[in-house]
Amino acid sequence: MIDIDSLYTKSVLVIDAKTQEVLFEKNAELELEPASLTKLASCLWSINSLRYLANQQKKTLEDFLEEEILITDYHIKSRPSNLGLKAGDRIKISNLFKAALVPSKNDCAKALGIHIAQLFNKSYKEIILDLNFWLKTTLKCKNTKFLNFSGLHIKNLEKQAYTTSLDMYKILKAVDEDKDLKKYAEIKDNIDIEYYSIEEQKYINKILTRSDLIGNRKISIGGEAYNNGVHPDYYYGVRKSGYTPSAKHTFAAKMNLITNKSFYLIFLCSRTRTLHLSEDGSKILEILKNL
Repeated sequence: MIDIDSLYTKSVLVIDAKTQEVLFEKNAELELEPASLTKLASCLWSINSLRYLANQQKKTLEDFLEEEILITDYHIKSRPSNLGLKAGDRIKISNLFKAALVPSKNDCAKALGIHIAQLFNKSYKEIILDLNFWLKTTLKCKNTKFLNFSGLHIKNLEKQAYTTSLDMYKILKAVDEDKDLKKYAEIKDNIDIEYYSIEEQKYINKILTRSDLIGNRKISIGGEAYNNGVHPDYYYGVRKSGYTPSAKHTFAAKMNLITNKSFYLIFLCSRTRTLHLSEDGSKILEILKNL
């Protein structure tokens, strides 16, 4: 077994996806900043909210996902990473989900939240409260509080957003089990995001997916490079990475081994991506391969 104290990452949780058995745990209930792992929760709550509205209005979820929204200055006051939306642009809700998850576009996450708030005749701040209440009551996340839809650090705020590896596991598992959201959170190839300018010009933003934190693109879990971008031992399903200077590197993913075993991995507060996170992941992978 692994020496937990040898791991660089401050909080680590590895769970067997089939049995839900905890295999490795380090500070799983320590409250830490989630960075962009927040988007897993905000997108999960959003798609459940759209289902509720679809049921109330006798529509389908697809009706809401295919709806276009008009971007305003309020939607896009967000710091990098951004898709580059401008006031007057139009974009489908489905593309907001797609851009907010794997590529982690902060302007799209915020635009999604504001749109959901408007559908419920609420403010953006009010739906953040709704999100946290839903996580606590529905997913039983006991030690989580998000402050926005993106996970960005809020300046001049003493107590930032926080979660635990245990709570993030509950969120990741729920995303993995949501067939409508899962397709946006496990994209393996490059992504094309379509939107239209105020002049009706069509834009296609081609995005390289960020799956390389413990990667199956250019950097493997052990740091080696693979020409075909695929690790020989595993591939990821649902996954999300994050980083802010205060949160450090964060990562949540479902890892599927070629032996048909699957695991949920949560890493919170890893100082560097290519050394600490990759090295910790490499140690864990070697053990999982032999279970």
